[in-house]
Amino acid sequence: MKKIILWMLIVAFATSMILAGIACKAPAEEEAAVEEPKEIVYVTCLLNVYYGWNIAHQGAIDRAAEYGYTIDVVGPNNIDTAMQVDLMDTAIGQNVDAIIAVPLTPDSYHDVYSKANDAGIIIGEAAVTAGSDLPNIVTSGYSDNTLWGVQVADTIAEKTGGEANILVACTALDTPNQLESRISFEEYAGEKYPGLKIIQVIETNSDHNTGLEKIKNAITAYPEIDFIWANEGFVAQAAATALDELDKKGEITILAVDAAKETTDLIIAGDVWATFDQAFYEAWGTSIVDQFKNHWDGKPVEKSMFVPFVYYDKDNMNTHPAYEERYGE
Repeated sequence: MKKIILWMLIVAFATSMILAGIACKAPAEEEAAVEEPKEIVYVTCLLNVYYGWNIAHQGAIDRAAEYGYTIDVVGPNNIDTAMQVDLMDTAIGQNVDAIIAVPLTPDSYHDVYSKANDAGIIIGEAAVTAGSDLPNIVTSGYSDNTLWGVQVADTIAEKTGGEANILVACTALDTPNQLESRISFEEYAGEKYPGLKIIQVIETNSDHNTGLEKIKNAITAYPEIDFIWANEGFVAQAAATALDELDKKGEITILAVDAAKETTDLIIAGDVWATFDQAFYEAWGTSIVDQFKNHWDGKPVEKSMFVPFVYYDKDNMNTHPAYEERYGE
């Protein structure tokens, strides 16, 4: 009888310890189950008016969903650095985990980057870099703008036989990626193609009407212009309209950048000669979120990610990734 009672006590004690272990373990498991997802804010330069940025946003959204992160995309619909910086301040106040920034005017971002660093918020840059050495700037996805300038020079030289009087239209004279490509063009063409001459550089603020009027004014002031390098994504459409209004179609050639549908429409119609497009979805979308995940997982992070430029004209436009969606049966 005593042995039976002893075994009953042992079983009861063991059972109580198992239950106690379960009780102790449950809160930890429950705590792990309700861990908050990482929060990302994409503070873009153009929220929903430009195809390339729309694709970049979607890339970030898709990858964030894949990893179980939350993401908000915010920003102006015209180039407005002050608004972008204010939106970054708001995100910092919300104590998000990461911000994707588009620092088109790098000097304007140094203070807000420092605030994010103090708050423990990491940053990924899209399109351009502010050149900050703060540790929270974990990755930058941007174009190889030096190569872009070289590609443009070679392409214009091949088209024109090495002789062209060029009007360059950009967002602003100091927009980093456009400035870098223009400097590269001038240095490279100056040695290899001295007949390629930049006659004037105009600022459009990525606005169609501004670009239209400035292009018309430039062509009127410099009638020798026979080539337009539309060095930002909106201005090719403005250039084509300007040539139509000035009755200059066929006299002046337009080279664009990016492949907004309006631009590809004009290439197919023969009003714009060609464009160089970029891998927006991957480089300014999915890849930045990938590097955030690597950082949080303690894995190696790619500090710099270059975006290739791909040439498209009327002859190969049907190979563009968006062609079938836009023009397919």
